[in-house]
Amino acid sequence: MRRLMFGVALAMVAVATQAAHAQSAAVDSALVRVENLRTPRLSPDGRRVVFTRVVAGKAHVALVDVSGGAPRTLAEGSGAEWSPKGGDVAYRSADGTRLLVRPVDGDGAERVLTTGTAIGALRWSPDGRQIAFVMAAAEAETFRGPTLQLHVVPSAGGAVQRVIPTGFRIAGRDTGNPYPVSFDWLDAGTLVVAGRDSLVAGDYFTSQIYRVSAGGGELRRLTTQPGFWHSPVVAPDGKSVAYLGFPQTSASYRAQDLRVMQPDGSRDRLLSVGFDRDPIAVRWSDKTTLWFSAQDRATVNTFTISTRSGRVKPASNGAHRMLLGDVNGDRGIGVAIRSTLSRPDEVVRFPLAKPWELLPVTATNAALVDALPAGESEEIEYRANDGTLIHGWVSRPVIYDPAQRVPLVVMLHDGPHGMHDAGFDPRIARLTNAGFAVFRPNVRESTGYGTDHGNRLTTFPDADVGDVIAGVDELIRVGLVDSIKVVLRGCGSGAVIALAALERTTRFAGAILECPWDFLAGRELGVHEGTTFMMPFRADPVEWLVTSPLRDVAQIRTPTLFLVESSPALAPADQRAAFHRELVLRRIPTTWAVMDDDGPWSWVETERRVMGWMRALR
Repeated sequence: MRRLMFGVALAMVAVATQAAHAQSAAVDSALVRVENLRTPRLSPDGRRVVFTRVVAGKAHVALVDVSGGAPRTLAEGSGAEWSPKGGDVAYRSADGTRLLVRPVDGDGAERVLTTGTAIGALRWSPDGRQIAFVMAAAEAETFRGPTLQLHVVPSAGGAVQRVIPTGFRIAGRDTGNPYPVSFDWLDAGTLVVAGRDSLVAGDYFTSQIYRVSAGGGELRRLTTQPGFWHSPVVAPDGKSVAYLGFPQTSASYRAQDLRVMQPDGSRDRLLSVGFDRDPIAVRWSDKTTLWFSAQDRATVNTFTISTRSGRVKPASNGAHRMLLGDVNGDRGIGVAIRSTLSRPDEVVRFPLAKPWELLPVTATNAALVDALPAGESEEIEYRANDGTLIHGWVSRPVIYDPAQRVPLVVMLHDGPHGMHDAGFDPRIARLTNAGFAVFRPNVRESTGYGTDHGNRLTTFPDADVGDVIAGVDELIRVGLVDSIKVVLRGCGSGAVIALAALERTTRFAGAILECPWDFLAGRELGVHEGTTFMMPFRADPVEWLVTSPLRDVAQIRTPTLFLVESSPALAPADQRAAFHRELVLRRIPTTWAVMDDDGPWSWVETERRVMGWMRALR
């Protein structure tokens, strides 16, 4: 009888294991089929939407009626923009090397307007005869990214005209906008462009707005105040230019202002007084009304502002990621890409008169939702030891018993000026389906909470470690988390925070380090020089080195997993390798794993390795 019962028990364990593997395989299969949607644009008549859909690593331009229905694929590529009359769309090829135009109806063939390297944003001229676009210059790429140049080409085909002189660098630092555009058309022959003369003032943290003829020539500066000004957007009547940025500052972060001026630079004034958030994806619905998205307390929502009153009003209102795509004032509608913690991207529309009423345009990911059961997620707010209020998200396992304490993964975002939001993340779906809780704190330096919260880089990473530990303690206190099964996972600055935590405590079960910064300095050399320390690194490295994780490597006793890109160009691995070797020599359990980037299943294979590594911990 005992043998029989033991055999039955083994069979039950085997069945449970097989079921778990089957569920994991089903989740992985669904995740690789999730479509990421981008840049929805309304046709001039407001009846159709063109957008980019990315599935299994391949980008396609798609077309759908604004009232909904099945999207129709137009071509391989991305970043499509409508011609002023709505008969054609211009877009870039899937590999970013060609600028193309094709009709949206009929059997007309696509036209290749130009070939190049890393073609970026594009805009039709108001008369539809020309297309302006940015493209990477031939100069060598630096840690700040490629040097972008502005060009114009006839929409019917012809010679490409370089608009701005050699040495002028479009935009500068990261603006927080996932799809930034640093130029716009004033009229059929004139553009406004944001950038700087890198040969004269090669400061990564400065940018101005200029006016220039589409045929090239002298740049006329419109903004007068020193600072970082970018993303000009021209009003429908051509009589106003909205733009973003902030005055010159030594701070590493400042919430960006929304300003407006006339096309000659006169009557420049601040609109977003007291908003203290970063507007992105700014669009005009009419000559006096602007719409945009902004991060706000771990969500992304839409907002509107009148140039007459200067008062910001919330538009959408929800726990989601709502990235504005376009608005059409004549039709009174807008479109956006929306996702939630449990639902991937979809295109939605909303009436401008009632922007909180969100209506579906696509359902490209609807069939996958049933295969991706979601654990319950909720906001968490707590105080660090110094009284700083920290906010973020906690996601519970899909199968959760309140009587049981569960293993926890703490995900630390890159930046450090970034934010965990309420949008879909496939890693959370995979972890919660595997029985883990996920904690995503927006530690100090995070965006979406205002300038004071974001401008705390001088205390990085020590104070951030305190933010993380206080949050984990809170989750242990409420009975959610198994205190001996907490793993840190950080990317970039998040990896630096994770390492700093390991040097201060042995309480964590392990740490997963992705895309870490330059460990030698604990900061990106060049990018943060002048914003955090009194002297540049090469002039006086002492102040930099005291913040580096390398200073206390001998204190680490915790198992560590390094996830390294397969392409050395993405992030040099020299210092990570040195750190790894030091841990190996000291016989600290550490693993070096190379992440493949070949095919849609590559990230799933990486996550499977991560999961296996975590399950092997104590």
